[in-house]
Parts: sequence; structure tokens; C-alpha cells
Amino acid sequence: MAISSRIAFPDEGAMSEDQLRVRDEIARGPRGGVRGPLRLLLHTPQIAQRVQALGEVLRWGTTLSKTTVEVTILLTARETRADYVWHFHSALAAREDLLSSAALEDLSHGRIPDELSENERVIASFVLALLADDHIGDAQLAGVVEHIGEAGLIELLCLVGYYHIGGYIAAVAGLRHSNDV
Repeated sequence: MAISSRIAFPDEGAMSEDQLRVRDEIARGPRGGVRGPLRLLLHTPQIAQRVQALGEVLRWGTTLSKTTVEVTILLTARETRADYVWHFHSALAAREDLLSSAALEDLSHGRIPDELSENERVIASFVLALLADDHIGDAQLAGVVEHIGEAGLIELLCLVGYYHIGGYIAAVAGLRHSNDV
């Protein structure tokens, strides 16, 4: 995948032992490689290691459904204007048949797709409200907790926070890549 960035990626030939160790740990995990914001995070291997570990739990060890995870990621990428994250995860959601092209179009405009389940719609509405103004009313909070429980709520909030990290890194770096995700 051809990627350009306004922040230089760490030079593979000049990486420290810590950078190489963390890069290799990430590559051996479920991601299968080191891409985008995580690649930039290798400038600070201690942070990269911890951030990627959180992301691994939130993507592959969460109680939230795959569709909920991808909808949340896409809404957060839209909010942070992280084109790289949006492109990568919209392609992933389409490839894994999690979201239709119509649903992706709705999400790109901040709309909740009709095809989502009731549970997913409640969660997406919560995420949109959170991203819009960080204020969640008692009724909306109770509704989300009713659907995913308090542990699920914490996972959801951490997922939004995690993708703010990656989204802001991608946006500030101006990460761009070709269409072959």
C-alpha cells in the first residue's frame, strides 16, 4: 500500500532495538503488519506498544459486535477527519459484509443507516451524540447501558477514545494512501 505522510515514518534501517521489538510484536499480532498511525507511533515505542495493545483488545477482544466496532470507528474517523482511518475501515466493513455501500454513505454524512439492528442504532446514536458535544443525557445513557451493559459502555467509550488517538495522528500527518487497502 502506497502511503504518504507529512510526518516522516521511522527509518527502518535506523530503528532502535525497542522500535524494532515493538514493530515485530505488532506485525505478529492480529493486524498482520504495522500501518498508518501505528507506524508513526513507532517514533515512541513505549507509547506504540501500549496503544496497539489497547487497540488489539478493542478490535479483537471486545464484547461489542464487529458491526458496532466498525460503525463506531467510522463515525469517529469522520469526526476527526481521518481519511486514512475512514478509507481503511470502510473497505474492511464492506469486504467483511458488515455494512452495505448505502450504510457507508449514510455514515459518511453522519446519518444512522436503516440496516443497523436496534441495538446498533442505539449505540450509533450514542456515539454521534458523544462526538457532537460530549454531552449524554441520562435517558440516552440508560438506553445504551440497557443494550450493552456498563462493561460494554466502557469498551465503547475506550473505542471512541482509541480512534481519536489514531484519527488525530492520521489527520495531522495527512496520511494518504492508494485504494488498495
